[in-house]
Amino acid sequence: SSFLRDSRIANITCLCSLLEPFLPSSVQFPKNFPTIYEEFKFYQENIPFFCSSIRKMRLSNISVRAVEYIFQNHSAEISLSSAADALQITKEYLSHVFKKDLKRTFLDFMQTAKIEQTTLYLQFTDLKVYEIAAAVGYRDAQYFSRLFKKFTGESPEQYRNTIRGTI
Repeated sequence: SSFLRDSRIANITCLCSLLEPFLPSSVQFPKNFPTIYEEFKFYQENIPFFCSSIRKMRLSNISVRAVEYIFQNHSAEISLSSAADALQITKEYLSHVFKKDLKRTFLDFMQTAKIEQTTLYLQFTDLKVYEIAAAVGYRDAQYFSRLFKKFTGESPEQYRNTIRGTI
């Protein structure tokens, strides 16, 4: 459980899973891992290959830096404006470039990244929902729970019970 609190694990795992659809079809990753440790180990061992494949995707420098910003600031409240300010560009330009490169909005990508991280916390820790919400950058646990349900179809508690097989 304390192993997962190291945000690098959640970040690497989520980044890989979010960007995997953009890799060439010849690149195949296992879909199921027995433990978070195995998944993290796999991604950690394959990071050089994974990064070189991502570079070949020819994403703009702006999109790469925006994705890095999302993952470096995963525990903060992130907005298009805060990312644009950090990258020293307008939010309109960031929005346009990000959507062109990744075929999804900045907000959707950011929220998906945070929900992906949440699923790991729910599966592998006993943290309370409000603690997980804070860990992924949401102050309002109720809003966070509604957002989680919108993305997964289940409340965080239901998801935890389902994934752990305790229903």
